[in-house]
Amino acid sequence: SYYGPMHDGVVWDLALQPRNTALPRSWQLLDPPDGDRIGECLQSGHSLEEAVVLTERIRDCWHQGMTLLPDHLPQEQKNVAQALEILMHSGANILKFYQLRAKLLEGDTNSQQILQQMEHIVDAEICNSEAMIPLCEKDPRLGYHSEAEGYKFFPEKLSDRIEKLLQCKKQEFTAVRNRLAEGQKALDWSPEHGEKQYLLRAEAKEAEEEKISQDAAFRAYYDEQSLTLELTGEQNTAFMLYFEFQPMWPAPGIQIQNGKLSLANWALTHQSVFGEKIGQELEKYSLTTTKPGHYVLKISREKMGWIENKPIRVFLSANATSWVKDDDPVHTLGKADASALEYGWFVPDGTMK
Repeated sequence: SYYGPMHDGVVWDLALQPRNTALPRSWQLLDPPDGDRIGECLQSGHSLEEAVVLTERIRDCWHQGMTLLPDHLPQEQKNVAQALEILMHSGANILKFYQLRAKLLEGDTNSQQILQQMEHIVDAEICNSEAMIPLCEKDPRLGYHSEAEGYKFFPEKLSDRIEKLLQCKKQEFTAVRNRLAEGQKALDWSPEHGEKQYLLRAEAKEAEEEKISQDAAFRAYYDEQSLTLELTGEQNTAFMLYFEFQPMWPAPGIQIQNGKLSLANWALTHQSVFGEKIGQELEKYSLTTTKPGHYVLKISREKMGWIENKPIRVFLSANATSWVKDDDPVHTLGKADASALEYGWFVPDGTMK
């Protein structure tokens, strides 16, 4: 509800090529009205597959309800009902689009078919934005968000989104089809030049120490069962860690301080980690204290779903000083610990470009 696409869907740009842009706050107008870090709207709640099923069910049931509206209903109420149907349709489409993109990132063998499905969604979203324009022109209340104290969408913004989607078809879809024609993988999201990278060694003795802050550091290595981090700091140093073992899908954050491992507060309050999930998340980690402020953290690869030796994104901080610095971090409700650009890459040896 805080970051999902149901509010802004009709003006939400779609990114075939991974951009790693944060999702907008649904209750404000301060952010661009789109983003492709789709995991931020679900976190540890529903899976993306479940969210697609449920939002498509909402869309279909609302459409059925539209057929039951009485003829004598005032036209302005029919317009509102139609606008809601369009918003629900767009929200479901956006979740489906990124579900399909995830398959392309995984290297699904049916890339051409998936790409065609995604292009059909882009076409449907062009139609949804086009259909919303006359409704807004008839009823200037549509698109107004009272908490945000402004308009989420209006005719000019809808037209701009249509142009962006047409450019996406012309440029991004063409580029991916050219990659497939050349026998390449459809999409590849991996560390780029200039991004912070740490070479993840398969031998512990080869792992190099990396500074987090003046008084804290880490080193990391892996084997078939575990990813291991050694953290060193002062006795009361508070370490915060977030991992993205799936592209653009942050796992619940963890905190280590005074020899104790716990989930980050935001995980418990805003990221759908409650009840049995708390124990299930903590079971993925094993913490050993070597001396005050010095820890060995082992993470189960199987439980995290990190089966292949692919680069993963990691946020690390020590006493609120981040390993990766962002000049303009976006610390917002439920995501305040780690901004999207405060993540670096752990790159397993042999996979670094």
